Amino acid sequence: MNKSKWLIIGLVVSVLLNVALIGAFVGRHWAEGIGPPRGGNPLFGIMRFTRTLPETRQAELSATLREYQQAARPNIRMLRSRQEAFRAAMLAEPLDSQAVRASLDALQQALAEQHKAGHEALVKVLQNLTVEERESLDEQLRHRRPPRHGPP
Repeated sequence: MNKSKWLIIGLVVSVLLNVALIGAFVGRHWAEGIGPPRGGNPLFGIMRFTRTLPETRQAELSATLREYQQAARPNIRMLRSRQEAFRAAMLAEPLDSQAVRASLDALQQALAEQHKAGHEALVKVLQNLTVEERESLDEQLRHRRPPRHGPP
C-alpha cells in the first residue's frame, strides 16, 4: 500500500473512534442530565446545578432549560443522521474521499450549530442567576472535574 492510502485509513479509523466516543459520551450524559467534566456543553453542569437551588428558583430557570432541550432534540437527530452518512461514506466501496470529506464537513457543521444553541441557552440562564448563584455554579463546575493524570 502506498503512503497516502495508509494516511486515509489512519484518518478514517481516528475519526470513527472519535465519533463513536463522542456519541457514546453525549448519549450517556444526555440521558443522565449531566455533562462532560471538561470542554463540553456547560448547560449540562447548569442543569445539575439548578437541582441544588430552592424549588422556586428551579421553576424560574426550568423554562429556559426545557426550551433548550426541546430545541436540541431535532439537532441530536440531525447529528445521528450525519454520523450515519459519514459511516456510509466511509464504508462505501470504492472509497470516495470527496464523499467522506463532505460527510465530515456536514457533521462538523451540525456540531457547531448544536454548540451555538447551547451557548445561547447558557447566556439566557446566566442572565437569570444572581451573582451568588453564578459564584456557586462556578465553584461546582470547577470542583466536579476529576483530577488530571499526567502532564497538562
